[in-house]
Amino acid sequence: PLEAGGTDAILPGAAIWGEAEATFAADNNSTALVFATNTSAAAEEKMRIDSSGNVGIGTTSPSCILDISGNEGQIKLKSTNSEKFSNILLESSGGDQWQISGPRGETEGNNSSQ
Repeated sequence: PLEAGGTDAILPGAAIWGEAEATFAADNNSTALVFATNTSAAAEEKMRIDSSGNVGIGTTSPSCILDISGNEGQIKLKSTNSEKFSNILLESSGGDQWQISGPRGETEGNNSSQ
C-alpha cells in the first residue's frame, strides 16, 4: 500500500502460507494451508486447512471436517432468493436426517436412531 508515515499500513493486511505440522522426514511432510487477515496490524491466522483436509475457522487445530470457533457462537445462512429460505441438513451415512429450516428457525427431522 501507499504509506509514508511509518504506521501499520506498511504491514501486510492478508497472507496465505504453508506451515509444517511436524518435523519433516522421509515418511512425514504433513503441511497445513493457513489464511490470515487483519485491519490495522500484522495479519493473524483466521482459517486453516490441515493435512487431513479438516477446515478450522477461528481455531488453529480443527478436530473435524468443519470446526468453527468464535465469540459469537452462531453461523448465519441467508438466502437471497425471496422464494426460498435457508436450510441446514445433517445426514448420516445410514440415511438418518435432521433438518433446520424456515424463516423462523422451525426444526424437523426423521432421526430414526432415537
